[in-house]
Amino acid sequence: MEYARGFAKRFSQRFRQNSGARCRGLFRFLDAGLKKPLAFETIWDTSFGQARRAVLEANSFGLVRRATALGLRLVEAGQLGQWELEFESTVRLQFDRWLLPSSKWIAVTSTSLGTTVHVVRRGRVGQLRFWRARNGWQADGAEVLPIVNSSGRRFILVQGALAESFRLDGFRPMFAAKADAATSALHRALDLLARHAPIFLPWITRVLRRIIPVQSIPEKICSGSYQDHPGTIYMSLDCPPAAIAEILIHEASHQYYYLLSRYGAVDNGAAQTFFSPVKGANRPISMILLAYHAFANVLLFYRLCRQTRIRDAGYCRENEIRLLPQLQVLEDALVASKALTPLGNALWRPLAARLW
Repeated sequence: MEYARGFAKRFSQRFRQNSGARCRGLFRFLDAGLKKPLAFETIWDTSFGQARRAVLEANSFGLVRRATALGLRLVEAGQLGQWELEFESTVRLQFDRWLLPSSKWIAVTSTSLGTTVHVVRRGRVGQLRFWRARNGWQADGAEVLPIVNSSGRRFILVQGALAESFRLDGFRPMFAAKADAATSALHRALDLLARHAPIFLPWITRVLRRIIPVQSIPEKICSGSYQDHPGTIYMSLDCPPAAIAEILIHEASHQYYYLLSRYGAVDNGAAQTFFSPVKGANRPISMILLAYHAFANVLLFYRLCRQTRIRDAGYCRENEIRLLPQLQVLEDALVASKALTPLGNALWRPLAARLW
């Protein structure tokens, strides 16, 4: 948590020094909110990931939007205060599970009674009210995003303009009209995990927050995530429940890899590469480790499902047979490499001990 808060503080200082936006109160609000200890639930979020990226890139690209998103995240976490700013162009932001209208100006007031957001819509100032409820924030006047609850936590399904602004590697967001189908599909996958591999359910929900449903390619499921967007993934939801459950485990594994990487290097930076049967090409040892960690957890999922007699038309059995030789090649590379640090070894050796 201190790692993320430290980067956010450095980002706040850069925003103060380099922002050309007309801004009132946001500098003080960020400084006050970042002086306090923050929970993992708060910092494992795209807003903190993007603040980190801005510091590492040492440029002012998207500085105002990133600062606004960070401010809204601190409001979600309970920070009280008041601020406003004007953007150079129209932006659309998210507050909890709510989409704010597109606007070039935003004013936020957060009190113990709730939060009020003012934006400019069609030349007029509009007001949105938010108040806390048991399952997050409720709102009056904002567009709601679908959510799916599981194990006391929730997934927000991101769609529309926000989904299109995320890098999806050529995949297309699922149409908003199919939101009900996507929500139902995710529910079925989570129910499958609860019945056949319950150990993975809290493990997944701890690190995944937002899901962008994308359209599958024929005969192929797809998913992805990025280190600078903690808690957010894109994935196919128009596929069988076992496949969706597999994707959740795969992408959650990557989130834990990203999290561990914030504590230190997983390798010593050696240039040596190893063949990856997953990509069909030579890859750095860090990417071999990333793949092994994800697919080893998927293999454990297959085995748990088979032990509990899942009815999946042979999905887990067939994919376990396909995955085993690939995983062995990845593990051979990890054993042969001398570049992994103790942190890197800690990510794969306990898994290997359970697999064979």
